Amino acid sequence: RLIFNFEAPLMTLIDLCNEALDLVGASTITSMADGSPEANVCQRVHGPVIDRVLRSYPWNCAQMRALLTPLATEPAHGFSQAFELPASPYRCLRVLEVGGADTNLVWKVESLAAGGAIKRVILCDAPAPLPITYIRRITDPDEFDPLLAEVIIAELALRLTAKLTESASKADAMRKLAQDRYQTAVQVDAREQGAAAYTQDAGWLGAIGG
Repeated sequence: RLIFNFEAPLMTLIDLCNEALDLVGASTITSMADGSPEANVCQRVHGPVIDRVLRSYPWNCAQMRALLTPLATEPAHGFSQAFELPASPYRCLRVLEVGGADTNLVWKVESLAAGGAIKRVILCDAPAPLPITYIRRITDPDEFDPLLAEVIIAELALRLTAKLTESASKADAMRKLAQDRYQTAVQVDAREQGAAAYTQDAGWLGAIGG
């Protein structure tokens, strides 16, 4: 009788990178600091690749809701309120919805100098608290939907191919794989959004595999 232990982490960052390295045909790594060329490249590229894939589509597993309070510093002009976007540990990568039921709310994401620092904010004229839905940064691969993890692995493989092999034919194969996985993941993800299903912008497939 087989017993599966689903309490243990299903995937770590090293697992994610090694899956990508397997696709490339490169040597796997034991850690990001093992000193190998593969580890050095994985260390450099994994963060930007993951952020780009997360930002490319409103993945259900990365969505989060928050109620924002306004900053004491007001915008210089144009809007009456500035609401700081969530930072660590649930950093905002992309704003999906602002204002809840107020679908006519005009808002904009910008930077604002406040308290001696540059803050990423939403500018609008809405009262506090401001409800938003956003895409958060995910740093633990165990939190990825399995199909999203497959997309990230293919995107990592594409980037690693360019860095480790310089093979045009292999890069083309990885690009096709990334696009195929992305399309499958989006189709499944969209079925789990009910009446609030997101309408993808035209040309969404071009956001991946590059």
